[in-house]
Amino acid sequence: MRLRWGLANVDELREFADWILNVGDRKLGGLNDGEAIIDIPEYILIKGAFDPMAAIVDCTYPGIFDGLIVNPYFYSRAVLAPTNEIVDKVNEHDLSLFPGEEGLYLSSNSIDKFIANYE
Repeated sequence: MRLRWGLANVDELREFADWILNVGDRKLGGLNDGEAIIDIPEYILIKGAFDPMAAIVDCTYPGIFDGLIVNPYFYSRAVLAPTNEIVDKVNEHDLSLFPGEEGLYLSSNSIDKFIANYE
């Protein structure tokens, strides 16, 4: 999203891409044992939010309740988080916004294993 919508020129785009790569390659934050403090550039931050989870949803999924949303809308967006615990909190918040009951859909990495379980 940031690469597509948030940056105005090539230099800013390159700076952001380099920063993301450096985070992923553990080049920021110094030596660590799995935890590090990383300075986040100001232009990436969502500021002035009273409810951080709501701000993340509003920023990532603008207009989500403005009518019928189709699957490609969600395919082109993602919220990245550093731990599964935070992912669970974000998902829990997001699901609470939708009306109706939550559904559970199972998946499989292999058709053979999936079919074997139901024979």
